[in-house]
Amino acid sequence: MPNSDEDARLIHALQLAPRAPWSELSRVLSVSPTALAQRYARLRDSGLVRITGHPTWIETRHNAAFAEIDVEPGSLAAATAILTGVPMALTLDATASGTLIVSITVPDDLELAALLTDGLPSLPGVREVRAHLVTSRLKSGERWNLRALEPEQAARIGGHRPPRARAARGLDRRSAAPSSRRWGATVAGRRRNWPANSGSANSGSMMPSRCS
Repeated sequence: MPNSDEDARLIHALQLAPRAPWSELSRVLSVSPTALAQRYARLRDSGLVRITGHPTWIETRHNAAFAEIDVEPGSLAAATAILTGVPMALTLDATASGTLIVSITVPDDLELAALLTDGLPSLPGVREVRAHLVTSRLKSGERWNLRALEPEQAARIGGHRPPRARAARGLDRRSAAPSSRRWGATVAGRRRNWPANSGSANSGSMMPSRCS
């Protein structure tokens, strides 16, 4: 949690307008631009704030689903290591009972069907895959904030700004993400090279997610 009300107000302001310059935020928060920059650096270095990116679910036309993957004892690390390298897997969580929960987005129905019926079940040690298709969105993480600012302050800051002219543009996931067929070949190759005791594999890093 933020260490002070000033920290909370700065975080709320950045949640509303991450690209706003310090000079603009200083007029709303009544703090000098230098002090704001130093405060943000402290929050960032302490791990209280970080910059992340994710698809905007309102705008995306990609099919999305949540998959629950039950694995055999000792196979959790092997399955996790593969899934952390799959571009279609946006988030990955593991439960104490040995179930992996993966949020997935793919370009079309055929890709999604191939991933759920062939790609995921072919992972080492997988016992069962249960899929839950996303048909609508109630609320997403980018709409959550600390509510530390007064309404008039939040209104003065406004909302998200467009990227600068030299910033990278949208990513075409159809060309950037491997198809399910190519990913299936990758999985098969990894399975051939996997140690007999898959539980001894390095699980890699896991991405935390928050459902909202």
